[in-house]
Amino acid sequence: LSFIPQLHLPGFLARAALPFAKIERPSSVKIRIVAPSPASTLAPYVSEMLLAVDVTGQIPERVLVEYAEVSATVRTVEMQRLTESRFEATLPVGQSDLRYRVSGGDAQTLWHTLDARPRPAITEFVKTIVPPAYTGLEPTTASEDQGDIEALDGSTVKLALKVNQPISLAAVAINTEDPSPPQPTAAKISPPDGVSAEISVKEANHSWIPRLTAAETGFTNEESTPWRITTIPDLPPS
Repeated sequence: LSFIPQLHLPGFLARAALPFAKIERPSSVKIRIVAPSPASTLAPYVSEMLLAVDVTGQIPERVLVEYAEVSATVRTVEMQRLTESRFEATLPVGQSDLRYRVSGGDAQTLWHTLDARPRPAITEFVKTIVPPAYTGLEPTTASEDQGDIEALDGSTVKLALKVNQPISLAAVAINTEDPSPPQPTAAKISPPDGVSAEISVKEANHSWIPRLTAAETGFTNEESTPWRITTIPDLPPS
């Protein structure tokens, strides 16, 4: 029986002899996970991960993916066929780990895990507004949960930002919605969870956005809307 390839008996014997070893089911169909790479990897909270597989051998008509969060009911979805051997699907990641496996014909992959982690995010904005020297006004400091800035024209805003996790790279981008925005300016990282930067308040600057890269996961923050910069002109009294 071991010499009849269609039975895959040696493979089944190995799985029976080593029940705790991660040995895929012997099969005539071969499924190779192309994305994500590696198959078990990190994934951001509340995101969608592309799952792509290449199938060789006796290619089946349908390829299925089973997925579920920990202790949740397993869902089964048919993968979309893009080419003769390429199949794709989208895996929804919430705020807990997601496990999945792919099957088609007589093949079935091992269970793989997408380890859900948060993206870097700012939890506190400490803004120190330094007015122009000619005004004789003292700097003012405010701690807020949002990043909108409003100050007199010519002021400098010193930002002390608290982040939800250690950061490896940080920068501040100005006017990102413009056709040709300026290059982001590097920000100073203060371990374990601090970032500091300065922004000039002037008529040309109307928005800003932080650019953060997490030290552990490499995830970047995804700010959907930039924070506003409102410049108060120094007009004659009326």
